[in-house]
Amino acid sequence: MVVYLLALVSVALGAAAQLLLKMGVAAADGVWLRLMNWPMAGGVACYGLSLLLWLRVLAAFPLSKAYPLVGLGYVFTLLLGHFLLGEAVGASRVVGVLLIVVGVAIVAQS
Repeated sequence: MVVYLLALVSVALGAAAQLLLKMGVAAADGVWLRLMNWPMAGGVACYGLSLLLWLRVLAAFPLSKAYPLVGLGYVFTLLLGHFLLGEAVGASRVVGVLLIVVGVAIVAQS
């Protein structure tokens, strides 16, 4: 059960990294020399921590059972994009994410 929590936190950190990288790119305003700003650095840090947690997950689970959990990242990024960036979420996207969640649940039980 703890390993599932580690996987969930790892995937959530990956989604947070995506959010921060998106914010960092927007803040850089297309100037690559200013690309390494605080949101970008935070995104890289989130990826690093996510990697460390994910290595623990891989040590505990078979790869074929662990990797589908990464699909939950779609759920987190959809929510973060909608609530923090104001991105529109249509019905087809919600249905697609729900199908991913069902698939992850099926794989997790096997």
